[in-house]
Amino acid sequence: MFPIQYHAHNWLIRKINNGNVVKNQPLYKGKLYDLGCGTKPYYDFIAPCVSQYIGVDWGNTLHEQTMDVIADLNRPLPLPSNDADTVVCFQTLEHLCEPQQLLDEAYRILKPNGKILLTVPFF
Repeated sequence: MFPIQYHAHNWLIRKINNGNVVKNQPLYKGKLYDLGCGTKPYYDFIAPCVSQYIGVDWGNTLHEQTMDVIADLNRPLPLPSNDADTVVCFQTLEHLCEPQQLLDEAYRILKPNGKILLTVPFF
């Protein structure tokens, strides 16, 4: 989970997002792709719930590189179709030039009846 530092400018959104991750725990199943995984702040919480946790992010990140798959999230992902039981994308869409491309790709890699969980800072 993201640590909550009440003196930081983004403490409230981190607190809300942490709460959403916890609240949706029953939905994390099977093979999970974390699109825009960053430093994988939710890995320790989500990984025990799934059979596989795969982080996807771009290689030119300013963060520590923790991704399992390097990909430009504005372009087609190098991932198989109908492969994911769960897709999460936390606080990423607002950073993309083409957010609809990522939404289309998330749907493409998701198995039928799979779950997708998305958050952005202002929704």
